[in-house]
Amino acid sequence: MDTTMFDGGRSKRRIEDGAATSGETPPHVGALVLDTAAGRLAECRGPVGGLWRLRAYLGAYEWDARPQDLRRTEAVHVPGGVDTPGTHTECEECDAWWWAEQLALDEGELSEAVDCRVYLRRHRYVAHLPRWADCGAMNASPITHPVPYYSQWESAGLVPQFITGAMSAADDPLWQKSGADSRDEYAFWAPRICGMACLRMALDHWGHPVPPSVPLLREALEAGAYVRDGDQVQGMIYAPFAAWAARRWGLHADVRPRLVPEEIHEEIGRGHLVMLSVHKTIRTLDEAQAPPVRGGHLVLAVGTGPDGVEVHNPSGLPDHSQRFARVPWADLDRFFAGRGVVLGPGRAPA
Repeated sequence: MDTTMFDGGRSKRRIEDGAATSGETPPHVGALVLDTAAGRLAECRGPVGGLWRLRAYLGAYEWDARPQDLRRTEAVHVPGGVDTPGTHTECEECDAWWWAEQLALDEGELSEAVDCRVYLRRHRYVAHLPRWADCGAMNASPITHPVPYYSQWESAGLVPQFITGAMSAADDPLWQKSGADSRDEYAFWAPRICGMACLRMALDHWGHPVPPSVPLLREALEAGAYVRDGDQVQGMIYAPFAAWAARRWGLHADVRPRLVPEEIHEEIGRGHLVMLSVHKTIRTLDEAQAPPVRGGHLVLAVGTGPDGVEVHNPSGLPDHSQRFARVPWADLDRFFAGRGVVLGPGRAPA
């Protein structure tokens, strides 16, 4: 099949300046290379002067690299090359997503093309990480931020009883610490405020006063981050939450409707924390019981490393999955909805 109509001729385009000095064939736009100076796998975006502009593989971060520091990746099989047809990738799912993206581009469906690229990158990361991890991508030392932990229930040690229904949240002996006006108010909101628990952790980490959970929730309601209609609640709603966090505490709050694992790694490396939308059963990582959907619950990513991400889970199990719970990257994909909110300290607290 003639693939030029799908990739706009990119697979035939070769850039001569910026070629590696090692005598290798010059890289081309879209090629996958290892920046040996940075220890990162990247896509070639194009020459800039005597350098090459690179984009993190599976990420959004870009930087410039010297041609002599670039190593082509033919020695390491990476399925679904960025600008090459999927027919040689040995992976049917890589092929399917690649061709779907090209067809969407050909038809002018840019939003659909972006979605296909995100799903392709997520699949590559989970299915093929072992094939390129040794190249240095995401192979840096583990990073863990010393973030205090807050449960969405006041009695964190009783979470197993609350989530199984063996004990009502209204019977939480510490319910008054929440700032609720009554046991019933606390029992209504405690199962729904994982986002507020994540925010409290971030506020404490960056030296801000930490409000009790229910008064904080009331502020979030006023800001539109939650919408209550009788016993039904919509939220946490990312955009109004981010605007409120920036306005109220001066936090950096960046909504990411599409978020891939390497971007989590990059943001943690920058000193940020990341609220991740996952399914609540991430607390056990039970492989025998697949979650029905991804997302619906928020955890706070506080650390990453080559093997996985560390999270504080507001509804995690004591001594198991509450504090600094390690979730392998391959397991994360089963629960993670691919979206979240990146939080940073912003201005210093008054």
